Amino acid sequence: MKLKNICKYAAIAVASGFAMTGVTSCDYLDVIPPEQAGLPDAMKDHTKALGFLHSCYAGLNHNCLDGRTYFHGWVNNSSDDYTIPTDWRDSESFTFNLMYNNASSSTIGDWEWGHFYKYIGQCLLFEEQLKTVGAAHDVNYSEAERKEWLAETRFLKAAYHFFLLREYGPIPITTKLIEMDAAMSEYPGRSHYDYCVNYIVSELDAVADELTDLDLVTRTNEVETGRATAMMCKALKARVLLYAASPLFNGEYPYPNWKNTKCTTPGYGYDLISSEFDPKKWERAYQAAEEALQLALGNGYYLWDQPTITADTEVLPEHIYVPVPEGADDVSIEFKQKVATMRYAVTTNETEGNHEIIWGNLFEPTYYIPARLPKNVFTTADSKIKSGWNGIAPHLEVVESFLTTAGTIPAEDPATMGCSERDFYTKAGLTAAGREEVMRICLNREPRFYAWIAFHNGDYLTRLNNGQPKRLDMRDPAEQGRDNSSAASMRNYSATGFLSMKHIDPNSMYTTSGSDTDPSGHVASPCVLIRLAELYLNVAEAAAECEAHGIVPAGAKGDMKARAIEMVNVIRERAGAHILDDNILASGSKSLVEWVRHERRIELWNEGHRWFDVRRWAQGNEYFGAGKRRGLRGFQASTPDNVISFEEWAVPTNVDVQYRWHNRLYFNPVFLNEVYKNPQMVQAPGY
Repeated sequence: MKLKNICKYAAIAVASGFAMTGVTSCDYLDVIPPEQAGLPDAMKDHTKALGFLHSCYAGLNHNCLDGRTYFHGWVNNSSDDYTIPTDWRDSESFTFNLMYNNASSSTIGDWEWGHFYKYIGQCLLFEEQLKTVGAAHDVNYSEAERKEWLAETRFLKAAYHFFLLREYGPIPITTKLIEMDAAMSEYPGRSHYDYCVNYIVSELDAVADELTDLDLVTRTNEVETGRATAMMCKALKARVLLYAASPLFNGEYPYPNWKNTKCTTPGYGYDLISSEFDPKKWERAYQAAEEALQLALGNGYYLWDQPTITADTEVLPEHIYVPVPEGADDVSIEFKQKVATMRYAVTTNETEGNHEIIWGNLFEPTYYIPARLPKNVFTTADSKIKSGWNGIAPHLEVVESFLTTAGTIPAEDPATMGCSERDFYTKAGLTAAGREEVMRICLNREPRFYAWIAFHNGDYLTRLNNGQPKRLDMRDPAEQGRDNSSAASMRNYSATGFLSMKHIDPNSMYTTSGSDTDPSGHVASPCVLIRLAELYLNVAEAAAECEAHGIVPAGAKGDMKARAIEMVNVIRERAGAHILDDNILASGSKSLVEWVRHERRIELWNEGHRWFDVRRWAQGNEYFGAGKRRGLRGFQASTPDNVISFEEWAVPTNVDVQYRWHNRLYFNPVFLNEVYKNPQMVQAPGY
């Protein structure tokens, strides 16, 4: 598969060790340790030099960049996308320290700080060696190739700086290798957030120009897919500027007096984050978002909308279960095809006709597949249980966020307005065998809900059970409920009563002869760093903010409100959802900005955005505070002889985790060793 190659080769290059010995330290300051055994061979010939280049991409193989993983996946686990069983949290101490507000600079370790600075150092080392040893050995086939390689590492340095910026706030900008014997006064301190943004954006623009001149707006060669392109530069630039215009970085940071004490940023003095709103930031964000979207549309990218569903080995829409009220007609085959579309949209890549992914790879995080799959799918004749781990449990806030067929949320749908939350989690009155306990919240929902959310008495995919759907019973311990008959059986359960189907290949299937834990038919889904849907939503958000603040961006065509609505509806129409119309907007429940954010919450759910989105919107306490994460009583243990009743189980309640929010959590702390050894470094507020 195309998206696999760059990460595959990067992993090989790192494993070979020829290029990594010089930057194995986790400390971002120690980018050139004294010993560099094997480094001269890294530029001995074209093949080894290319491997060295590939090793610079290995920094992308990190769980914090992957929206699919729970394992060491604090970006996902500590947001409100889902929760995991209590016993799984033992290996996720940092994640839950964040959620409990127990994180400290002594417990965080180097984490992403050390990881990404290491790879910035790797890129700097590559560039130095290519210009010296590489030039002496004439490792490039052409001057164009040499420029391409240098543009790639320049792109990666900008990307790695951004990944640090979004997690730690203002960071040191590292543009040169620092020798081990450098005086402490040479260590860089944090630069103002806006200065960091401008540095990253200027680098991305410069690289985009270089790659465009080299005819590398996109890449079509299978081996090269995943390597830097001008399209990736413009898409990342749009995200960087969207973040920079957002409230947290545009006048609403709760610690306006946080400043440097021993170093300054050119043009900003000791300040680290602007304390005043700047409308120009939204204008700039809008222009960058439009630029990226138009470049993508002009270069063959489009929203995935044509799943392969006709072959015998593929998912057929008529096999997809969508509950309907008793006595109502079944939903249309077109509706079910949209369900299939959205399942394939996040599990296929370019070789399968998906031209939505702008930046991705096939880095496969640990355990993301079995963690999502239900347990007790079936038992074979020789008593082998085909079983997933049953643990990725969407919160009720997620369940309630997906749209109804009327294009709004359940609590505001005219058909259900006036229902209490408790009403939504009562039986819907269905009489079909095995469907009697489908809940009202699961009726009349949009296709994305049925594509990605697995619910009680619904089906998990269409082929998982040896070619048949797996019907779920989320309260029966003999099926997918929590079983307290032994310590081992209590470990795997949905704490909220729901499961995630997102990122699981629709063709996944446990068979009588296959593995007990890994389904056949599953093809690893791509790790999507940026897809086209995000670009539409970036335009929508920037346009909505411009409308809210009375900003008319230079060069903009048309009304900002109309543009925001248009972009949201492109996403909704692809998903088969009701459009955002005047009736919905006139209801007054949400502003246009809020509806755009809501659409982003649905479309990009469980893709690694939520942790950063809530923070940049300065809404940490609103979404991540105490009592915000709810579920049904999925954590309530039963035994096969004593099954919890539906009425006891289907009760909305806080999940079994003591979540807390503190404003210091807007940024992660820097490991204390970094602060102690660098006199220019100031710690994030509150740590």
